Amino acid sequence: MKAAVEQRFVTKFSSEDFIDVALLEKHNRNLEFIQKKLESFLEQKRTKFPRFYFLSNDEIIEVLSDSKDPKLVQAHLRKIFENIVRLDFYGYDTVTAMFSGKEIYR
Repeated sequence: MKAAVEQRFVTKFSSEDFIDVALLEKHNRNLEFIQKKLESFLEQKRTKFPRFYFLSNDEIIEVLSDSKDPKLVQAHLRKIFENIVRLDFYGYDTVTAMFSGKEIYR
């Protein structure tokens, strides 16, 4: 901060004095690699279950991470299945009713 106060022109005071640019570029390459791998993984999931094409990447990740608890996935049902709003469960994993915007199916 002392150097910033002493230097009156912003162009002469560079962030390179504080940031290792090579390290930043390396981290950027790693981030790009991870993003490509994530895209590939999500595309595989979409290929196996085409209804995932209706969800964003963030939503698919949320669905996959909550897949052990079907009650947590309900927020995305309407996008995955046409007009299914909510499911009722008996116990942990038995569906007893599906609720649409209009009717109840049992």
